[in-house]
Amino acid sequence: MRFITSFISLALLAANAVSAFGQTAYGFMMGDRQGRYGFVHFDVNDPGSVTMDKKTSSMGELVSAAEQVGDTLYAFRVKTDGYIGLVPSSFVAITPQTAKVIKTISTDIQHRVVDMTYDYTTNTMYALVEDGEGEIGEDGSQNGKLTKTSLNIVDLKTGGFVKVGDAGKLTAINGYGRTTDEILVSLAADSKGNLYAMGDYRQFYNINKRTGAASIIGTQKNREGRFSVAVDNVFQSMSFDSSDHLWWSRQHPDSAYLTKLDPTNAEWNTIGHLQNDGQITGLHFVKPFDKSFPSGVTNLLARRALHSASPVNVSWTNPATNFDGEAASPDKIYVYRLGTDEPLAILDGTATSFSDDSPVNGVNVYEVQAVKGSAFSRPALASALAGYDTLESVRNVKATIDGNVATVTWDAPTSTVNGGYADYDHIVYGVYRIAGYSTIISADTTTELAFNDTIKDGGTYYYAVIAFNHEVPGVAAYSNDVTYATTFSLPYYTGFEDDEDGTLWTMVNKDHPSTYGVYGFAISPTGYASSYGNSTRTLTAGSGGKKDPVDDWAFSPEIKIPAGRYVVKYSSYGSRYAVNGTNWQLMLSKDLDTTTTKQIIESVEKYIPAKAKVWDEHCDTFDVAESGVYRIAFHAKFNETYTRVYFDSLSINALTPDGIKTISSFGDKEKVPVAYYTIDGRRTDAPDHGIFIIRFSDGTYRKVMRK
Repeated sequence: MRFITSFISLALLAANAVSAFGQTAYGFMMGDRQGRYGFVHFDVNDPGSVTMDKKTSSMGELVSAAEQVGDTLYAFRVKTDGYIGLVPSSFVAITPQTAKVIKTISTDIQHRVVDMTYDYTTNTMYALVEDGEGEIGEDGSQNGKLTKTSLNIVDLKTGGFVKVGDAGKLTAINGYGRTTDEILVSLAADSKGNLYAMGDYRQFYNINKRTGAASIIGTQKNREGRFSVAVDNVFQSMSFDSSDHLWWSRQHPDSAYLTKLDPTNAEWNTIGHLQNDGQITGLHFVKPFDKSFPSGVTNLLARRALHSASPVNVSWTNPATNFDGEAASPDKIYVYRLGTDEPLAILDGTATSFSDDSPVNGVNVYEVQAVKGSAFSRPALASALAGYDTLESVRNVKATIDGNVATVTWDAPTSTVNGGYADYDHIVYGVYRIAGYSTIISADTTTELAFNDTIKDGGTYYYAVIAFNHEVPGVAAYSNDVTYATTFSLPYYTGFEDDEDGTLWTMVNKDHPSTYGVYGFAISPTGYASSYGNSTRTLTAGSGGKKDPVDDWAFSPEIKIPAGRYVVKYSSYGSRYAVNGTNWQLMLSKDLDTTTTKQIIESVEKYIPAKAKVWDEHCDTFDVAESGVYRIAFHAKFNETYTRVYFDSLSINALTPDGIKTISSFGDKEKVPVAYYTIDGRRTDAPDHGIFIIRFSDGTYRKVMRK
């Protein structure tokens, strides 16, 4: 409720007083400026005058979605969760004239139903249902805000609902000019059986009732025509009247309106404020209801053939009577698979079985309806797990390394995730080498239980192995780490990332007695601004104070450096409020011995960053008199309490007569993406969200996550 009790937002509608077909709208008032709740009706030409037919309480069960069919009002209800949230509670049948519950059909409701509508052409109740369990607030409760919804079919006998399909990736431009996700908040069916939905950014959609997919019709924008105008993310409702006019009880944070919509182009006309800006859900109209349609089929079963991926055998019993009790004689049987636009089969009215020879991998939901002329029975639904199931992970994954060749071994999976079918004789395996956030596809078609991977670049790696059941990826299993300690050549660059050479740096720290925090050198994440790109790790030195000072070392992996002059660059950042700052030396070393003499490249004393969250750049030249294998070393020595210094983006380049031969984090040539792969290694188009793998023009790979 947005007002005195505004923290509980919700809506429902009921049918109550006038029963004549016409312009009287019914609904449920879920709070207004006077704190009223209950079943209401009003004339659509005068939304400012709302009549309360039966008053209820904000602490009782509230209607989130409702629709009247014949002489019964069906309603999904929610209740407060003890905080300020709303959780699903029940599905009930109500007498419209009295708003009295005549039957509680179900109390086992796992998801909130946002809006519902009855399709009279197929005698099917459709609903928008949240995919998850609602938005969770900081206190652990549902805060009333709606989350992503999808089209579902409601079983009016049990209160169960089955998802038809996903609406797709719905986005809008918000008031800041940014692309944002949109969710569907209201649903209505016209007299021809077309489904329409409104999004919370007032984009109007046609909904495919066989697949659940949403296709945009139009957008309601601000006066400048630039951005989508959002509504409040709470329960609200749409409904067609008996003349096929579409009405919407539109909700905003501090106001509510009745709006008339043109479903052909989404043009809208605000009729006026709903009285006291009341939040109305379950918007519906009394409509004629012809009961002379076949009753639904019964005993519907769907079963996959044993020891095979297909077919799925579907069987049922045809109805003997119509919904009105008269004898039934269906002339056709329609068989659908949810998610498929067209019927799988249109059979003779006496048929009682069907075989689906091409089910999809996973759960297949079948919808069967008996038809007489143009009159459809209510749908019957049954599901079967078919096709090739997801394999459980391989077992005993182990990685060993000899030189630069890693050997990965594993045992084959012996079961599937859902207990479905697997062709164990034809499993293929994908093997993926992983370092940090980068994944390299080492193999994707091997049928063996071992794989040898030749590694080019030094680093620490682990492997993922995925079993494929006829292209259906299984659950990944991961190996232990293996390290290939190679000698690097110039030009040299490190951002201390795991997928570079960060794991090959050696820390030589003295014993630190402090129990609070980690002191000395380490490569770790930092919350400060990185010095390049999307760096997530830095070389860090930390002090515990005078009783636990830093006097520690960090050594790079071995680097081949010919005799000559070189330039070294790196970035630093540290604690800005240290009194005496931090001290360190950058050195050239031939070994990991901290007691031997080193060539000092740079000495820094009493360092304090110049600006907050701005890294300082260092650039020094040094000479190498004799070609050989060397290491870069940092030696930090300071005793400021709880003080840290961070290093990042270190590079070494030859200093030539023409200037510096530079190197960036991308190497000497700009690399660009050339291919994209799913996490299981299959090539795909450039994704706009999720986790995926990019292959670059230089042959490298990187795993990326986009929200």
